[in-house]
This record gives sequence, structure tokens and C-alpha cells, in this order.
Amino acid sequence: VYVAVTGKTFCSSAHASFVFFAKYPVQTAMDKMASAALGYLLCVTVPLGLAVVAFPWLSQDWPPCAAVIIALAYVTTRLAAGIYDVCITTLFVCVMRDSAAVWELLKVSIKGEQYPFR
Repeated sequence: VYVAVTGKTFCSSAHASFVFFAKYPVQTAMDKMASAALGYLLCVTVPLGLAVVAFPWLSQDWPPCAAVIIALAYVTTRLAAGIYDVCITTLFVCVMRDSAAVWELLKVSIKGEQYPFR
């Protein structure tokens, strides 16, 4: 994620992301907790919901078909939840980098110095 956000090489981005996650441990934990909760919620509700919806059409041989529906829906949902995990992590990195940059600009403007990008 850090390579896409900053455009640096992989090794320097890996080091920067390690430093970044060490600098913000609480936000990193919240990011991982939100991703895990979303993944768990999706991986439980979507397969079970599809099995319940399929019940009227498969009333004859429902248990074997429900097992296949649940397995395939779980795999598909897990892949989609992985994409949401990357989106949440990317938003986390962007927000924390922007808030750190804005904080630095505020400190510079309070001191009355020139902005670093001028």
C-alpha cells in the first residue's frame, strides 16, 4: 500500500511503512480490528444468507447443495473482504499521512516561517 501511496521503491516503502505503523500503534490496531470485524461479518452472513435464500428452490436435496453454496459463497466473500481490507488500510495510511503533514504545516505557520513547499 505504501508503494502506491508514495511512489517510492519497495525497500524504502517497506521501511517507511514499518516506521509508520510503529509510530501509530493504536490506529494500526483499530485498522486491523475494523478489517477483521468486517471480514468476519461478511464471511458469516453472506454464505448463510445465500443458503437460506436457496432453500425454497432446493427443498429436495437441500443439505448437500447448501454445503456447496456455503463453501463457494465463503470463498467468494473472503476474496471480496480482502479487497475491502486493502481499501481500509489504504484509507488509514492516507489519512494518517495527511494529518501528520497538516500538523507539520500548522507548526510552521504558528512559528511564522515560510511553508516548505513554496
